[in-house]
Amino acid sequence: MVKRFVPEHTCSRTLRGNDHPLVTAAWAADPCLGLFPRPGDVRPALIRAYIKDKWGITISYAKAFNAKVIIHEIMCGNAEASYRILPAYAEVMERCNPGTIMCVYRSRELWTGGDNTFGRLFWSFGPSIRAFSRTIRPLILIDGTHLRGKYKGILLTATAVDGDGGLFPLAYAMVENEMYESWLWFLRLLRQRVIPAEKNNNEFTISSDRMKGLPRAIDEALPGLYHSYCIRHLNANFLKTFKSQILCKLFSRAVYALRERDYKETMECIKAKNAKAEKLISEIPKENWANVYLKGLGGIC
Repeated sequence: MVKRFVPEHTCSRTLRGNDHPLVTAAWAADPCLGLFPRPGDVRPALIRAYIKDKWGITISYAKAFNAKVIIHEIMCGNAEASYRILPAYAEVMERCNPGTIMCVYRSRELWTGGDNTFGRLFWSFGPSIRAFSRTIRPLILIDGTHLRGKYKGILLTATAVDGDGGLFPLAYAMVENEMYESWLWFLRLLRQRVIPAEKNNNEFTISSDRMKGLPRAIDEALPGLYHSYCIRHLNANFLKTFKSQILCKLFSRAVYALRERDYKETMECIKAKNAKAEKLISEIPKENWANVYLKGLGGIC
């Protein structure tokens, strides 16, 4: 329980400046605990507004941020303690969920001169592995996103697509950055632990954004596997560059064309409207994004 502290001055009084010197972050956190149903809802600006509205006290953004950290620890637990129990948690997950893979790697297991601290984490749930090997389309979507919190890092994800076009979670990893080495490590574990051994690489298509180091990692970890580019990312970049919805629609038509004649006619339309747009598209290997030229069985996404 956070210790309550009531300022000696009357609460309605606001000192000059942007911070009340007698209010601590712990005192500000206590009355705000019930305001946020989820940890992701906690915002320093909302804490400052609530304290100001209820007591007429102004606190600094830094103090409100420290109050946010306290609220997070009460709701979610301490970050350091969570990392310490991670190996035991992984062991329980594998024991209680048949087929689940959860591998915790310490720094000394990954890098020369590393210590006993957390390095990387890879996991995939047993039901996901079993379903992917039996019924899911041979298409894997690869992406990465930045993690929030004290220790940052990157969350890498591998997602499959089911028969109805729905997304199917497959595997995850926590790594230090989104570079060639971390992608190679993730894809090798994906090949060894998740993709069925009896499946040939050329039966799968892997779809991704053109992230730094990823194409090289795919070629090395999954040789022979077909690589397609994520159409949503290509469309977003295309719209950002040319700011034309008409060109984006034509580009999508070229992407999903089922006949080579339709593809070429659409490219001619793009060239007639904007020669630079057609040149930019042509510089991207069409085997990586155009449905009519893609060789993988999984298709595009």
